[in-house]
Amino acid sequence: MNAIEEVDENKLPELLGVDLAESGAKRSVEQQMSRVPTKRFPPYPKIFALGSRGTENILSGSHIQITEKVDGSQFAFGKLDGRLRCRSKGQEIHIDSPDKMFEEGVEYVKSIEGRLPEGMVFYCEYLRKPKHNVLAYDNTPLHHLALFAVSDDDTFVTRHSSLRAMAAQLDISVVDVIYEGSGDNVTPEDVLGMIDRVSGLGGQNVEGVVIKKFEEILIGGQLLPVTSAKYVSEKFKEVHSGEWAKENTAKGKWDVWKMGFQSEARWNKAVQHLKEAGTLDGSPRDIGKLMKEVKEDIVAEEKEAIKDKLWKEFSGDLLRFSTRGLAEWYKEKLVLELGDADET
Repeated sequence: MNAIEEVDENKLPELLGVDLAESGAKRSVEQQMSRVPTKRFPPYPKIFALGSRGTENILSGSHIQITEKVDGSQFAFGKLDGRLRCRSKGQEIHIDSPDKMFEEGVEYVKSIEGRLPEGMVFYCEYLRKPKHNVLAYDNTPLHHLALFAVSDDDTFVTRHSSLRAMAAQLDISVVDVIYEGSGDNVTPEDVLGMIDRVSGLGGQNVEGVVIKKFEEILIGGQLLPVTSAKYVSEKFKEVHSGEWAKENTAKGKWDVWKMGFQSEARWNKAVQHLKEAGTLDGSPRDIGKLMKEVKEDIVAEEKEAIKDKLWKEFSGDLLRFSTRGLAEWYKEKLVLELGDADET
């Protein structure tokens, strides 16, 4: 397992303060030269929808962590190879000319660069204002950042108490923890009940929850260092599937179901992603890019669920249709074969 079990809070000044920065500067020439010239700076590992392939066993094992899902934008930062770097979910941010959306976050991180230890990446939810996306909270996180994960070469800090102490050292917020402990003590029904609470930022119920299990998982040929799954409140789900098996409209089940993917929530998500990437012009020229982003989002987030749903709902009709007329065809075939046998 790639996980830092716990960080001694008494040693945090050494890890996150000027002392660490100074000690990094004093490393031997050999140590500095042994570093890879450009250290990897990936986004946080993919967070799957709870119940999708790869999350079947997430509610098991000796240690899981369930935290509030904040309605912000992913923002990561760290000092890598001696220089400050920042990124959104989609791409690295140029810290000297950041997109307007991330200006406050970048400026604050630049102000605390001296406190950052070499090689550690801090993953946060970033909110520029209380209503950053859909939810209008009462507050923004401290300096616009709510810490939810810390890694060092794909080794993740697992204890929320350590995240909280690190956030305090950096003068930023930390996402609220709802549960931490054995996964064997949590049922899916418990998870459903966890969204019935007010957000740590106030003013709204939580958007949803994120469950982390600090074990590697192989998905689609890619090894992820931590297993993460999200459950989003029905109020904010992008796809309202409902009990569509009960629909009996003239348009049919397929048309009724596919209409659920045509939602303003998903379109707004595409706008948000392209804003974060800095690729929106604010003109009709954006439309093609938005259409592409919506389709790519559905493929990335819903493909496996769509395949499973389609098979579950339509396989019976498909299989029954595949044998329609077979009995008549075979009886006719037998008759024709008898005729052939008489001729011989």
